[in-house]
Amino acid sequence: MAKGSQVRLDWSFVRRLIFGSPLSTEQIAHQRLPKILALPIFASDALSSTAYATQAILLNLLIAGPHVLHLTVPISLAIVVLLWIVVFSYTQTVHAYPQGGGTYIVSRENLGTGWGLLAAGAILTDYVLTVAVSITAGAQQITSFFTQLAPYQTEIALGAIWLLTLANLRGAKESGMLFAVPTYFFIVTMLCTVAVGVLGPLFGYYPRPYQPPQQTAEHAMHALSIGIILRAFASGCAAMTGIEAVADGVQAFRPPESRNAAHTLVVMGAILSTIFLGISYIAQKYHIVYYGHGAHGEDASAESVISMVARVVYHDDPILRGIVLFATAIILVLAANTAYADFPRLSSILARHGYMPRQLANLGDRLVFSNGIILLAVFVSILVVAFKGNVDRLIPLYAVGVFTAFTLSQAGMVRHWLLRKEAGWQWKATVNGFGAVSTGIVLLVIIVEKGPQGAWVVVVVIPVLIWIFTQVHRHYQKVRAQLTLIGYEPQPPPPHTVLVLVPDVHRGVLPAIEYAREISKDYRAVHIEINPADTQRLKERWEQWGGDMPLVIIESPYRSLIGPLVEYVKQVRQDHPRHLITVVLPEFVVTRWWERALHNNSAFLIKLALSNIRDVVITNVRYYLD
Repeated sequence: MAKGSQVRLDWSFVRRLIFGSPLSTEQIAHQRLPKILALPIFASDALSSTAYATQAILLNLLIAGPHVLHLTVPISLAIVVLLWIVVFSYTQTVHAYPQGGGTYIVSRENLGTGWGLLAAGAILTDYVLTVAVSITAGAQQITSFFTQLAPYQTEIALGAIWLLTLANLRGAKESGMLFAVPTYFFIVTMLCTVAVGVLGPLFGYYPRPYQPPQQTAEHAMHALSIGIILRAFASGCAAMTGIEAVADGVQAFRPPESRNAAHTLVVMGAILSTIFLGISYIAQKYHIVYYGHGAHGEDASAESVISMVARVVYHDDPILRGIVLFATAIILVLAANTAYADFPRLSSILARHGYMPRQLANLGDRLVFSNGIILLAVFVSILVVAFKGNVDRLIPLYAVGVFTAFTLSQAGMVRHWLLRKEAGWQWKATVNGFGAVSTGIVLLVIIVEKGPQGAWVVVVVIPVLIWIFTQVHRHYQKVRAQLTLIGYEPQPPPPHTVLVLVPDVHRGVLPAIEYAREISKDYRAVHIEINPADTQRLKERWEQWGGDMPLVIIESPYRSLIGPLVEYVKQVRQDHPRHLITVVLPEFVVTRWWERALHNNSAFLIKLALSNIRDVVITNVRYYLD
């Protein structure tokens, strides 16, 4: 077996080992998810938000001082009420739109293309932030237990991002099986912690009130105001992110898709409400205070609220606290999988509609949208590095996109019921209308209260995305209009001029010369004179082997190959404006991959330089060395 073939086989083996064996298109039905695997994939984002939602409420209430932390549970209750309004709304959406697409499809079909693009930009932005916040919060859980790793929080987050990327490139079903055990482990761990913390006193077990460390940050206390309460509420609404994921991914469920998706959505809402309220209750009752990452220095890692809750409930037992933090860290890392499932899927829908590059609509050999997965990983990595892996800095950017999507989706559903007038449409329209008004008001609160903290970035990014969508669509429309066969009249083939680039005269060049003679009678050889001392020897060889083909020698005083060749081709185009010009590039092919580094490999640069000259064809004629 040739060594080159061996290299290709070895790479194929490594690729199968990393990404898995390719799957045929017929196997796509077997990649559908049962509810028991769909829950960890689509609900992990929402469930994991319990790790930082209460934390965000505490951090914002602390502006007015620890004495106002008794508002934690009332604010959490308000968020849970809003959560169930949204959950009920989306159960109607998955039944009305079993084909999936979620917010984008609903907004586009009922409110118009512009609103649909606004929804798409908002939800794509939220998916990126979902991964960034979940991963950095997961890294915080790790550094809360292993405090010596605090300086490496960004590196831990980046490693988790690319580990998730690899897992998703292997395929949705495998990633669901991989994530099921950690997700259910988190659910059981947190429900047990909440049960012990809330119900323990009924059975004679009393959690120990939290004792903050002696060194705490000094905060400027402000009078309690409606603004502080609204800011805490807006930050706590991060608990609702991820609810829309099920509606976006209905087609990933096994039949009956809509019913299975709706059941998963309700179960997710019930578990999320229980854990979120339980953590908020324990934090308020046992006086947990969260000062944030800046408490002990700008870049210091703060102990997470989940870590403090575990200290309180389990009397600072290191094993039980470690189990809680481990479960939370894993679910936070895996929560990003929701975005890995839906960002590529929504990108593929936009690509099929002509609003994103078409490459994003292509299924990879593992039946996943590989390009979208990699694109998401790149965006998130940049964001995590820019914010130094700090979850407290990323939270203010969160929720703008998702509440924009909530509002547009429910407003679209109102119009859907008004147009269809199906059975019970009045009640359904009322519920969706109430949801749209509620989430719309919350959206305004989030923009006003979190804008100065960084949410303005998202408010700017979303319109930029919409502009990109429209520019991409305009390009595809322009291309389609120029490629259409409507009204096309065939034209006679144009005259043909062939230019053969001759760096030297040897066996690798002669096949290119013969090829040029076969395709046209108007041919010539072109030599760019890099070293004048070699020109005479070239002429002598050309007289022997060049036959009747004229040889044009172009001087290059600055020893450039590309510049003089481009100028000559442009001159030929100017002299023969109706001609089609073919530039033939002789190229010999070596037998081993490393031998390519020993040669100029200028053919690629020549193609790149000539590619924008109109009516010029570049052809490689290869000569394979033994």
